[in-house]
Amino acid sequence: MTSINEGTIGKLRRRAGLSMLVGLLIGAFGAEPAADTVYAVGNPVAPGLPSELYRFNEDGSMDRRWGIPESLFALSLTNLGSSLYVAGAGGAINRYDLGGNFLGQFADVSGLAGQTPLFQTLESDSAGSVYAAFGGAGGAARTSFRIDPNGNVSQTFSHESLVFPRGIDATGSGDVYIVNSVSFFFGNRLFKFNSAGTYIDDYAIPETVFPSDMAIDEIDEEIFISDEFGKAIQVYDISSGEPIFSNTIPAPSFVLDVFIEQGAGRILGTYVVVGSDSAGSFTKFVGFEVMRDGTVVNLYTEDAAPREQSVRSIVALPDSDSDGIPDVIDPDRVAAVVSALPVGSFGSASDPRGQRNALLNRLDNIEVQILAGDVEGALRSLANLRRSFDGCGGSSWKMPDFNDWINDCGAQQDVQDAIDALAANLSLMM
Repeated sequence: MTSINEGTIGKLRRRAGLSMLVGLLIGAFGAEPAADTVYAVGNPVAPGLPSELYRFNEDGSMDRRWGIPESLFALSLTNLGSSLYVAGAGGAINRYDLGGNFLGQFADVSGLAGQTPLFQTLESDSAGSVYAAFGGAGGAARTSFRIDPNGNVSQTFSHESLVFPRGIDATGSGDVYIVNSVSFFFGNRLFKFNSAGTYIDDYAIPETVFPSDMAIDEIDEEIFISDEFGKAIQVYDISSGEPIFSNTIPAPSFVLDVFIEQGAGRILGTYVVVGSDSAGSFTKFVGFEVMRDGTVVNLYTEDAAPREQSVRSIVALPDSDSDGIPDVIDPDRVAAVVSALPVGSFGSASDPRGQRNALLNRLDNIEVQILAGDVEGALRSLANLRRSFDGCGGSSWKMPDFNDWINDCGAQQDVQDAIDALAANLSLMM
């Protein structure tokens, strides 16, 4: 019999709790993710071609690709809600929707970062902030950033010895860790700051040969560092308030990027392979998912020749029902709230079940609009549907209208809240 210690039980409880929190933030309602929609960015091998955004099927094959010429030499990708954020060589952080549409520049903090900022890395947290850090040339210290959802710098993080940041992320309590690469095979350290930007301490991480990125599992309180030359992902437990090495996860090759899906704790990343074949030398970049024992669960590859793969940075958005629509914009999350209501909550005295089914059918039609890319139409349909049960006006002491599809004010509010959360995420795609 396998025993589960108290620490493991605590982690499971935290994962369930934060999964619900993340779900509420994105319009979900606490269901454990069963699948993900995976996105990545890369740079085609052929000169002159723009950077690209990729979406993948569950088996790792590419589903869609979009050219993103606004993002010069895309290096890093993160997401908030239904928006994707891409950092390129030019310093700008650009925002895209889940359909690959450019939504504008989100921020550009490169002018504030310090000497010759290069190799920008991005992460995001469950509180709704984006984090950016820069490496570069020269030995001067560089500043890293927390950026609010409106693209404004909400906090900076710097230290005189923090010269080559290679990754940044935040814990669920708001503490910020930055991994610093001083030189090859020597001097790599983790720097810790509180949420107000105050330096707390820095720690040696001798297990890491050459850090290239990092991500924090906010639930299990662990840091994952992609170790490029170590061909591994190094794991550090930070539940005690300081990093304690716990595990090395072998990777297929030189790891460049790491991503932790906060709902289920899935570990994804990208690696680079340098080789040669009958056509000559090549450098290719491949996405992967790995288990803690090093078992590769999946490879994410674009529809190009094996030697021309360019998957450079990767994220996974929960898609609980595997319908191709990430939970953040899935009408099924509203349908779940509707289906959970007592039959007596529906306005038709003669056929309340029929009225509930009619409402669910309307949500199915909205899902079809989203799958077809008609976001504007989906938003109009949601607004029209919401007017079908708005008699209470958000107040529990009022009476519903005689023709409201839902005749209970509390039930009206529950469904309205779900629709409003869905509409808010969909509107980010406009």
